[in-house]
Amino acid sequence: MASITFDSVSRIYTPGARPAVNKIDLDVADGEFLVLVGPSGCGKSTTLRMLAGLEPIDEGRLLLDGQDATALRPQDRDIAMVFQSYALYPNMTVRDNMGFALKNQKYPKAEIAARVQEASRILQLDEYLDRKPGALSGGQRQRVAMGRAIVREPSVFCMDEPLSNLDAKLRVSTRAEISALQRRMGVTTVYVTHDQVEAMTMGDRVAVLLAGVLQQVDTPQNLYDRPTNVFVASFIGSPSMNLIKGRLGDGVVSLGTGVDIHLDEVARRAPELSGHANANRAVVVGARPEHMYLTAEGDRGAIRAVISHIDELGADSMVYVKAAGVKNPDSDILGSGVPADMRIQVTDAGEHDQAELGVRVERHHGLSIGDVVHVAAAPENLHVFDGREGQRLNP
Repeated sequence: MASITFDSVSRIYTPGARPAVNKIDLDVADGEFLVLVGPSGCGKSTTLRMLAGLEPIDEGRLLLDGQDATALRPQDRDIAMVFQSYALYPNMTVRDNMGFALKNQKYPKAEIAARVQEASRILQLDEYLDRKPGALSGGQRQRVAMGRAIVREPSVFCMDEPLSNLDAKLRVSTRAEISALQRRMGVTTVYVTHDQVEAMTMGDRVAVLLAGVLQQVDTPQNLYDRPTNVFVASFIGSPSMNLIKGRLGDGVVSLGTGVDIHLDEVARRAPELSGHANANRAVVVGARPEHMYLTAEGDRGAIRAVISHIDELGADSMVYVKAAGVKNPDSDILGSGVPADMRIQVTDAGEHDQAELGVRVERHHGLSIGDVVHVAAAPENLHVFDGREGQRLNP
């Protein structure tokens, strides 16, 4: 087992260009399951490959169990990699695929056989050991790829989107298998995915990246309950958080439509949200769909809207509405350390702007597309972010 430390690690593919990974500081505890998540091109796979030694580190240091491993060759790092593409040898049986690395390292045949047998038992592959990859399903091939990593008994597992080639149902069952396997073995694991649901259900902690910059590292629940900026708020959660632009003044967010959203007492006392310096400050206010509700016209904070579509989810329903004169942020790229040319520009809502909002309701709602409704959220469930820098403002 091993702990991992990224100490201001950067990867720069083109001199003078924006780094693909920019000064990441990250600690992974011995035995922890850490998930790296973010949109395509955010640098998560590059970070994983630097850990495995498949990409050079241009700046900073990588420590494994406190020892500098920045310049170590991949084979000297005691790290096993599981790839998205399985990378199995088609002409070899499952048994030979799983034992191939050990055979190359001149392990005794008896030890190779014992390790392969144990890995196949853990992964429930015993009956497939003499088959070739072509005779296996996608999920079985992925388990073989994992078995090849397990037999090496490494200090660290690196997994690069190992479930992306599987269908939706198989992804759910396989991610449960991987989580259970990691808990049983206790091996430090760094797992890369672009699927935030996968990240939230698998990781002890989740590290969110954007444009090569680490945005937030926290438990899944804390990421959901207290996102550090607008990007994390919009990326984590399915359906995503509702976000609306507004102007702050004296503990009240004005949406520019005659609707004012009153913050709760805790937020009103926060230095970032009170005082003369924050008068008319551009902000983004957010609420999760389950924290919004349908209410009567004229209620405080109620926004008039028209139902645009309804997703029936079985246990409950998602009602999506269009609210005239209210504006969503122009882009979800508003996070810590993001270059200026990638940041959203603050503009107030115009008469013809229409924000889309999602409200989770009980399934027997009796609503129809085109209905006029009024939606609101309780003050204690609101999230308030700075409109220019995107950072969280309320406690």
